[in-house]
Amino acid sequence: MILTAMATITAVQGVLTYQHVYDRIQDGFDRKLLAISTVTAAFIDGDDHRKIMEQKDETSPLYLRYCEPMRRIVKEKDVSFLYTQIPTGGNNIAYGLDGTVGKNHSAVGSTDVAPPGEVDGIVAVYQKGTTYLTGLRAWELWES
Repeated sequence: MILTAMATITAVQGVLTYQHVYDRIQDGFDRKLLAISTVTAAFIDGDDHRKIMEQKDETSPLYLRYCEPMRRIVKEKDVSFLYTQIPTGGNNIAYGLDGTVGKNHSAVGSTDVAPPGEVDGIVAVYQKGTTYLTGLRAWELWES
């Protein structure tokens, strides 16, 4: 009986320790992402972003003026993705600037469907000027 109690206590303590460590890591990661996304949003002019979405030219000086700093942030801060997006109706979104280089880069104007519940946060950014941090999740590969 003592062995069963000790095993139960050890298991419960292990789960609680794991949850605490996971929460601390997640909190630090969330703060890093919030800082990066807030700084990025601060240097993007809304009128310029609209022009970029209309032109859809990733070689234009206007696109590169914003994208190059985003690429440096991705590299120096070791983040996987850093992009802008706009809601286009329903759960649909369109990508704007994308600091991601390589196969996961989203071309300006490419579309995707956001996971359920995410669009409300995206729309709040536009309507209220707030920040919004999505939960970590695997997204299915999208098509342009």
